[in-house]
Amino acid sequence: MRKILAIIAILAGIIACALPASAGERSAALAALFRKAIANSEIQAKDASAFRLQAAVRVYGANQQYIQGMVVEFWTPQGMLRRETLLEGYQQLEVSNGTSDWQQSSLDYVPYPVHELWSALQFASRLQWWLSPAAGGGIIAPRLVQIKGKPLAGVAPPKGGLLCAQASISESYQSEFCFERSTGHLLSETDPQGVRYEYLAYAPFGNQSFPRILRVINDQGVELAELHILQLTVVEKPAPSLFLPIANVTPEGARAACRNILPAKVVKRVPPVYPPEARRDGLSGTVVFYANVGTDGVPRGLWPVKSPSTWLTTAAFQAASQWRYQPAVCVEAGGSKRPIASSVYLRVPFTLQQQ
Repeated sequence: MRKILAIIAILAGIIACALPASAGERSAALAALFRKAIANSEIQAKDASAFRLQAAVRVYGANQQYIQGMVVEFWTPQGMLRRETLLEGYQQLEVSNGTSDWQQSSLDYVPYPVHELWSALQFASRLQWWLSPAAGGGIIAPRLVQIKGKPLAGVAPPKGGLLCAQASISESYQSEFCFERSTGHLLSETDPQGVRYEYLAYAPFGNQSFPRILRVINDQGVELAELHILQLTVVEKPAPSLFLPIANVTPEGARAACRNILPAKVVKRVPPVYPPEARRDGLSGTVVFYANVGTDGVPRGLWPVKSPSTWLTTAAFQAASQWRYQPAVCVEAGGSKRPIASSVYLRVPFTLQQQ
């Protein structure tokens, strides 16, 4: 019996050492994981080298049919950017000289899977956000709970094992992160909408490493988009002509970079018509759309991110298409304001009690 008690005491000590005992220690452990992943892969830091990235892109639609294309991006530590996206049926050129941005697109909105790909590429910045005051104190506010992570689709578990955590700043806003224990690489992230980003095939880039495959998967486990980096190379002196304003974009089409943005607000909310089929089957819940809101306040490019049923998605789409917004506002340094385009998540609830 004494031996058993001794073993239990030893195991208890090991567990106590392995798991942070207090909320503050758990938050510190989370911050340490984030900092390690950022240090590993933040290739857009202020002291980083300019680079050129070329990637093959595949975007999935209904019935998992897909379109494919190419992305070429130049970036400098001065904040200059040139990104050209060429997909079947969609082309976009983005240019920034560090103080002003210009965009030219074949559509008046950014398709949701494309938006999510660009979000996936910014994972290091998103990790940094969780450590900033914008995240409600970052290191203080997030709550860390160690969880069992989901396996990556079609990928062998990492040799060093996974360390997964759930971070939250409120009950309605939480994300899950999985890191490789031995390297600190971020392998997956699930955002508050249930969208999952996967980061695979890390390879060296200078003194850091960066994933060469990025996947976006919705909350139903359906792949939305995939990006394969074909080339990632240092560029000593990018040609200044790469970052000149787009010639065919009018002054009204150019938008100055904005650091202080007031988000778009709903000013007209059209309630949905409850589908009889959904009511008969007892279906309820909230349909979530991604949308682009222009300076005219009209939501475009509505894309269902989360939905309890197809019936509810159709009804929600018909209602949400009629919603109108007060557009987002950029507050300039001098206090002046101007409307700007922005992206939003639009939620249409259905309850069986509604008429």
